[in-house]
Amino acid sequence: DSLSHIISGLASSLTTSRTEMTELRTGELRQVRMDIVREKLHTLDSEGTWKNYAVDDESRYVWNFWAWTWNERRTGGFTKIVSRRCMHCYSEDGLHSCSDCKAAFLCRNCFREGNTFVDHRASNNGFESECGSLLKRIAIGSLLHKEEEQLPSFCIAVKDQAFGEGAERIVRKVRFLDPANGDYIGPVMVAKESRFAGEYHSQMAYHKNFMRTQDIAASFGRRFNDALDEAEKYFIAASQAFIRGLPRILFIEPMVVE
Repeated sequence: DSLSHIISGLASSLTTSRTEMTELRTGELRQVRMDIVREKLHTLDSEGTWKNYAVDDESRYVWNFWAWTWNERRTGGFTKIVSRRCMHCYSEDGLHSCSDCKAAFLCRNCFREGNTFVDHRASNNGFESECGSLLKRIAIGSLLHKEEEQLPSFCIAVKDQAFGEGAERIVRKVRFLDPANGDYIGPVMVAKESRFAGEYHSQMAYHKNFMRTQDIAASFGRRFNDALDEAEKYFIAASQAFIRGLPRILFIEPMVVE
């Protein structure tokens, strides 16, 4: 019986592993990444190595942040987050913004050197100005502003060692960096990557499924909260206080870092 149980368990494990490695759309087996370094359980944040992605490193920096939003057809899609960096040197120091689109910036030094938003707002040989193009993208939802509290910096640090792993993803720790001095900003957060090797577009497809699922779950959470707020008016004062004290459901809004 023991040998039969072992063989049965092994067969089940092999079937599960093959299912996890199979691309559902094509039926082809996916290749597991071999460059993943894992940390031991209960490892401190201060242990291990962190990799910085900052503007002063030409080989390693953040290109874009992406969020998930609805478009006019009510179908979800990625939307680029407005980059709060100087359009000349990519610095985040002492930014001045375009008064029209609020989506183009000049740092303190570039502004002092005489750079202005004149060229940014000017059309070129009949073509639309960069400012006008950004305004259109904001209007249709393909470009999105984020408050500084949600996105405090465009510099991040990612821990080299993964601390978690699932059927399709590995999980690393990530933190925002102060671009002025390299200090950490805010708490340690979670960054997810695919376990499988693949091209850029397939990696974005993995994040698309996650972002869509998170957005759907958040929408149900908002409906639940609205239902509680609406229900309050149908009860006496004592019950209303109880309903106001009931916990609400909130989801952290995810972003993709490119």
